[in-house]
Amino acid sequence: MSNEQDQKQHPAADVNASNYVQNVLRTGSGDMEPILARLRDEQLAAVLFEAMAEVVQAAEVIDACKKNIFYGKPSELLDQRKEYAEFDNLRSELDYRKEYYDSTATIMARLLEPKVIRMTHAAVGMATEAGELIDMLRTHVMYGERFDDVNAGEEIGDSLWYAGLGSDVLGLTIEDIMQTNIAKLRKRFPVKFTEDAAINRDTDAERELLEELHEDSFLHLNIKCCSRCGENHGDVPALPLDRTSDEWSHYALCPTNGQPIMIATAEGDYVLLEDALEKAFEAICSGDGSDMKAYLRVLMVAMRPAWFDEHGDPVAMEDK
Repeated sequence: MSNEQDQKQHPAADVNASNYVQNVLRTGSGDMEPILARLRDEQLAAVLFEAMAEVVQAAEVIDACKKNIFYGKPSELLDQRKEYAEFDNLRSELDYRKEYYDSTATIMARLLEPKVIRMTHAAVGMATEAGELIDMLRTHVMYGERFDDVNAGEEIGDSLWYAGLGSDVLGLTIEDIMQTNIAKLRKRFPVKFTEDAAINRDTDAERELLEELHEDSFLHLNIKCCSRCGENHGDVPALPLDRTSDEWSHYALCPTNGQPIMIATAEGDYVLLEDALEKAFEAICSGDGSDMKAYLRVLMVAMRPAWFDEHGDPVAMEDK
C-alpha cells in the first residue's frame, strides 16, 4: 500500500479481532419481541425448517464433494450421484432464466482456474460448516436433542478457517474483511439497527463504498504493455506476495488470463516476472544467499509447472 493510501483513514480502522463482535451486535437486531411474534407463525416456522432440512441434505453432498476433491476421500454417495449428474440437467433446473448456456468445456475451463479452485474450497467449506450448524439447531428444535455448545463453537471456528482461506484468495487479511464489513454496516445503520434501514438499503451507495475500500486495500501498478497478452491494462491491483518480506511484497496478474506479470516492492518498484524467475534461478544455482531468499518468495507464489520442467527443482538443486 502506498504512503498516500496509508494516510487515508479507513471508516472502520478501529475494528479488530477483539472488538469485531461488539460492532456486530451494534448493527444486529437486538429487539426480540417482533422476532418472537413472527416465529409464532407455525406455517412460517414449518417453511423454515423444511428449507433447513434441504440445506442439510445439500450440505452433506457438498461435504462429500469437498472431501473427495481436496482430501482424496472416496464416497459411495458421490459414486451413486455421478451416474446421473450432467451439466445439461443443471441448466434446465437452475439456470432457466439464462438466455444462453456456455458449453461444458468452457464451464470446466473456468472451474479449473487456480483462483476458482481455491475459492471453491473456501465456499463449499463454509457451506458444509453452516449445514452442520443448521443440523444441530434443527435436531434440537424438532427432536429435543441437546444443543452442543462446544460443537457449535467448533463449527463456527471451522467456518472462520474457510473465511481465512477465502480472504487469502482475494489477497486480503481477516482484519481487512472485518473492517470493510463493519464500514458497510455503519453506512447502513449510522446509529443502530433498524428494520427500515435493513429493508430499504441504499445498495448503490454501499457498493460504491465497498469498491472504494477494496481499491484502497491494494497497491496499484500501471501496466501499459502486458508481457502476457500485450494489452494496455492501466492500473492493476498488486496482490500481497508476502507481508513479512524485506524486499518483494506484491505481485500483479494479467486481467485477461490471470497469469502472473510482475512483482513489486511496497513502494511500487517492480520487475517483470520473467526477469525475476531468471534471477531467482541464478541465485539458487550460485548459492547467493542475499538474493536467494527474496527470489524464492517469488517462486513460491508465481511459479508454474512448465518452469520446473525446463529448469528442474530449485530446492533439490540447493540441497545438492
